[in-house]
Amino acid sequence: MTTNVEMTKIFEDQRQQYNRAQPMSLATRLTTLDQLERLLRENLNAFVEALQADFGQRDPLQIIGADLTGLLPIPESICVNG
Repeated sequence: MTTNVEMTKIFEDQRQQYNRAQPMSLATRLTTLDQLERLLRENLNAFVEALQADFGQRDPLQIIGADLTGLLPIPESICVNG
């Protein structure tokens, strides 16, 4: 099990790597966001299982709707313009 100290170190390392990459070009930022979206979609079931383990059994659709959908873009086909 990862301790709080280990997690803090991991997050600090990530923060430093991100800061070293600044300023990031628009193309690089868009590529990074596309990669993040792909990882979220490919691992959706693992995220649902982890959230159920951490916070109790909830319906998977409730978890997706309440906890994960905001992380993914809304498909243009269902966007309301106006």
